[in-house]
Amino acid sequence: FGLGVGSLVVLYLLSGVFALFFYASERSGLVGFKKSGWFSEKMVLVVIAFLIMLPVFFQLNGGLFIETAVDFSSGGKLALLPIPISVAACYCGIILLGRYSDARLTLAIVFFLFVGMLSAGLLRMGGSNLILLIQFVLPMFALVLGQQFGQRQNSLFYIAFSGLVLLSILIPMQLLETWKAGAGYLVPSVFFFSIYQHLQYVPVVFVGIFLVSVFVLEERKAFSVWLIVLAFVMGVYVVISLSMLAQGFLVLGVLGFVLRYLLARRVLVSLVMAGAVMVGGFVGYAKISASPLLLHKYSFAKHNDFTSSGVFIEDNDVSGDNKGQSNSGFSSKVVPANLYERQEMWRFYVDKITGGWRAFLFGHASMPDRERYPSAHNYYLDFLYHFGIAGFLPLLLLILYTFFLAFSRFGSIWNRPGLVGLFGVVAFFLIADNSLKVGLRQPYPAIVMLFFWGVLLSSLMSLRKSEELREKYNAE
Repeated sequence: FGLGVGSLVVLYLLSGVFALFFYASERSGLVGFKKSGWFSEKMVLVVIAFLIMLPVFFQLNGGLFIETAVDFSSGGKLALLPIPISVAACYCGIILLGRYSDARLTLAIVFFLFVGMLSAGLLRMGGSNLILLIQFVLPMFALVLGQQFGQRQNSLFYIAFSGLVLLSILIPMQLLETWKAGAGYLVPSVFFFSIYQHLQYVPVVFVGIFLVSVFVLEERKAFSVWLIVLAFVMGVYVVISLSMLAQGFLVLGVLGFVLRYLLARRVLVSLVMAGAVMVGGFVGYAKISASPLLLHKYSFAKHNDFTSSGVFIEDNDVSGDNKGQSNSGFSSKVVPANLYERQEMWRFYVDKITGGWRAFLFGHASMPDRERYPSAHNYYLDFLYHFGIAGFLPLLLLILYTFFLAFSRFGSIWNRPGLVGLFGVVAFFLIADNSLKVGLRQPYPAIVMLFFWGVLLSSLMSLRKSEELREKYNAE
């Protein structure tokens, strides 16, 4: 679009160069790692993990993303879309680590996802929306990087350590900016840059990073005090972020940590960790208790206080035919505003998906009315709406395979705290977060989530393989 049709020649050249790099890095990565120093495998893994989790964004027409508005929107313009540095880290990491035979499963899944989605687009009426397809597929390669990464020794420790350092730097900086601004909720600014989607998606990702760090590093005494201090800071952070999902995630994660270590008879450390989170939460609440946004976020409303798009309206704006009854046919009753909005969205998408065999198999070519239905608030419904079951099937099979691996070896997993934490975080991402939002199609949260998922798959497959070898050896 920018350089004209003749620039397609350059794209062929770039494609060939990328393919050359890909093939050259198969055996042991693009370059050989040193045994020690700045370019040792250990340092490269730490840097990759850190950059994958780093929420620094760039815009194609403006460089580093710096925005003070809480609800920034690119308006569908690619030049304004904040692109995370984790995209570059993901693809560079894949080439650097190489050994693609270790990641056959996830490479196959990404391949069949692309083929299924492209085929669905071509077979339905209206052709294929390649931009939308790329938006779904682009982050999926983090699965491949995660499986490559998970094959390395001490991979969980490198993730946990990188995450601990990242959160210890960014969250206090963001909290300080919030206090300086005198805002009643978390601001996006972190000194010299801004965090995109800092209220919608990033808090849940940060909680996931924190929980992985806690489960992996807690047994190392050198990190105990550091983790407890960070637990207090996380309690403050999730409360002033106003993210109910992040708050629930942190509570569930800490309860899981307490249960795991109570059974291991480590009562003191688990209770101190839980107490630090609670105290931090109270401090955060004291900061935002008078915020009007807090009252709006946690308010309850009648069904007939909302339009079909979930927008609040006064009682006197509702026609006589609709008073006392919601658009969905339910009688008027008090429900959380967020829940009612999601019910309306889910009902619309389910009706469209099940509206006919073609829609169910191949999805829809047309986009929904963005004014009334800006989002499905559910990644899986969103996926099925656009690409049908033909495109979604590989991802569904990978989800089922992941849980099969986990539950079939749950006794062994329970004895490995780091793996328990990682599985819990990935399960929350897949079951809770993406059933209420569309995180897996947002570049930054999707890359982190899928990276963790790939590492989990690698760990579970390695665990299964080692146990099978042990059982075979014992049988002989």
